[in-house]
This record gives sequence, structure tokens and C-alpha cells, in this order.
Amino acid sequence: ARVGAAANAGGDLVIGSVNIRQIGPSEIALFAPRVVSRRAGGAWSVGLLASEVADRPAVGIDGGGAITVAWAANEPSTGVFRAEGQAGGELGPKIRMVDLSSTRVGAQRQVDVAVAENGAATIATVYGRGPTAAHRPAGGAWGAPTALRGEDVGYAIDAAIDPRGAAA
Repeated sequence: ARVGAAANAGGDLVIGSVNIRQIGPSEIALFAPRVVSRRAGGAWSVGLLASEVADRPAVGIDGGGAITVAWAANEPSTGVFRAEGQAGGELGPKIRMVDLSSTRVGAQRQVDVAVAENGAATIATVYGRGPTAAHRPAGGAWGAPTALRGEDVGYAIDAAIDPRGAAA
């Protein structure tokens, strides 16, 4: 399995993973993205994001234990999705942020999440049409994804946010 993790200063934890399945002599599929989380010293909760072909979910957690998860999926619906919840609890419904149905076949993509202690968050993604980012200010609502550049700049992206919640 491919795994990513985040923790806050209070010891709350969230882990995102995806299973890897061999589907041919030289081909693998990533499927069934899931998230496990817990409050500091608490019991683990397990959440299956979807039973679909998808990349490892990127995860982040704020100082109050609020979780932000984002991932790119291929089947049955193609796009970049996000879900939110509390450490040790259930995640809310998945919400499509970016529709990837018109992306060229075989395009590389990556999703990353950065969450500040105050709850501000940024989700950045790079895929066949180029990088985008969406931001949520502390206590606010998510803005629409914005193109960072009008060209494909590579296959990797990292989201970053400062302690005050400004995306970098």
C-alpha cells in the first residue's frame, strides 16, 4: 500500500492509503483509497473514501482535529475529490473539485494538501492540463480551483501554508 500521514501539535493523527493490485505483467492499479484517524490517545476510525481506482489520498489536520483529504480518481468517476471530517470520526461526503474527464489519457497527476493549525487549507493538484490550487481560509469556505500556470510544468506538486493560513 502507498501511505501518507499528518499530525497536529495535540497528537491527533490521520493516515491516507491506497491498495496496489497487479493487473498485468507490467501494470498495476491503485484502488480503494481509505483514511484512518484518531484523536490523541483515542481509538482509530477507518473510512473508505470509495471503492474505485484512485491515487493515494493526501491528508492534513488542523489544531482542532479537523481533517482535510483530497485524491484523484479514475473510475467510476474521474476527477480530484475532497472530503472533510474530525479525527476519530467519520468523513463527510466526497466533493468533486476538478473534473479530469477531458484530461489526456496517461496524464500524470498528483494531489497534495496543506492545513494550518488555525484551519486554513490548500489543495494543490497537477495533471495533464497543468497545476491548480484551491484555498479555504480559517473559518471560511473553499474557493474554486485556480490555475497556477497555463502549461504543464511537471509531474509533482507540493502544497504549503504558513502558520497564519496563507498559501505558499
